[in-house]
Amino acid sequence: MRIELAEPMNAVLMMAEGMQASLRCIGKPPCCLAGITNDSREVRPGDMFVALCGSHQSGSAFLKQALQRGAAAIALSDVSVPLPGNYWLFTVKDTAAALLNAAAMRREKSCARVIAISGSAGKTTVKETISAVLAADGSRVSKSVGNYNSTIGMPLSLLGMREADYFVSELGINHPGEMAPMSVALHPHVSVLTNIGTAHLGNFRSMRVLTAEKLSIAAGQGEKDVLLLPGEVEVPQSMRLVPRILCVGMHEHADFRAVNICMNEKGTRVDIMCKERVIKNLVWHVPGSIGVSVLAIAAAIGMLEGKSDEAIRRGLEAAKLAAPRMRLISVGTRSFLDDTYNASPEAVKAAIESARLLAARRPLVAVLGDMLELGELTVPLHNAAGAFAAAHGVRQIFAYGKYAAAIAEGARTAGMPTSSVFCFEVGEEAALVASLLSETPKDAFMLFKASRKMALNEVLENTRRGL
Repeated sequence: MRIELAEPMNAVLMMAEGMQASLRCIGKPPCCLAGITNDSREVRPGDMFVALCGSHQSGSAFLKQALQRGAAAIALSDVSVPLPGNYWLFTVKDTAAALLNAAAMRREKSCARVIAISGSAGKTTVKETISAVLAADGSRVSKSVGNYNSTIGMPLSLLGMREADYFVSELGINHPGEMAPMSVALHPHVSVLTNIGTAHLGNFRSMRVLTAEKLSIAAGQGEKDVLLLPGEVEVPQSMRLVPRILCVGMHEHADFRAVNICMNEKGTRVDIMCKERVIKNLVWHVPGSIGVSVLAIAAAIGMLEGKSDEAIRRGLEAAKLAAPRMRLISVGTRSFLDDTYNASPEAVKAAIESARLLAARRPLVAVLGDMLELGELTVPLHNAAGAFAAAHGVRQIFAYGKYAAAIAEGARTAGMPTSSVFCFEVGEEAALVASLLSETPKDAFMLFKASRKMALNEVLENTRRGL
């Protein structure tokens, strides 16, 4: 990961103060830094290289490579004899913690209102949509880069945010204890959870523990701040959350309620209402619960921040171009719905729901790959995905990966004919593509959905080329 450093954190002395580092000058380095990265292969002249301590290898093993590529600063926790060159040597106790400390200083030095977004699915889409809504009236918005949302990616993104009216930051967690430190560094005025599902459940003892971790997004918030939750999320009584909690959703007690919902192959249209106002006929290009969720959350943030109805509409229209999910591609008489960005059980169900509406009367085909980090529930959850597809309008299933058989079993148990279910293991990508080309109807509407590491997007591209 590499980002361009923004003022004031591009100043060497400011970065040293933020990292709480011991600073040493080697040779004659510049006083300002260009960028920052934790990957020596991405170093550009004038950058800082942060040598993280990995589980298999320490970043300090790549100091020479970083300096050869022009690094003007090195941050490390190892005590070693400095290499020759012209650079600043930052010595810290823990490089990952130092990176987060520097991000916290960037936050302190800014007057921006901070919006933090997390959840089991849809984080990046919601981040892009909120950013567009906030910017629609001319407000300056700085946002997380891509999906830089991890304990390393989030602080890197924050260090690259230029001064603005709003900072919009995406937070992603994989293990217990990761959320609270990021929230404390950000001190968000508004925190948003898109949902709490089973993504990464395998790294947690239970859904209760996972829920508590997600809700720790409020750890850095004060009494005047807002935590925006989907209506189905229940806050455990044992958790004493400081910020004001508001709910968004379709139920009658939601503070921001989606009503008059209309969904078809053209997308989603809803009215969003709260106590003070109603915004009518908001539109999102993706139908189903995904569309309703995006519209409701983005409108809620717009309302909380005092944006006009028209600004919210303009922002939603602009956001369609930036949304990374649900990319619709037509090739000849076939259509491809590329949702290979990532996957969880809840996201798979939502994608099938949207694909069914988008397909209209066309035969729906689902290409489903493995969902990762589900722990002991991996097989049952893949069974359930196959069963859901079979029960919700999918004509054919092409299951791919280590758990393809589990998806197929769920589909067949739910009544899908064996002749409509196809299984392919990792390494059989060519056979999968050939089968998609030969076995699917000429007018098929094809959904591609899997965890990103499955690289199902490559299968999609190869299928396109084969037409």
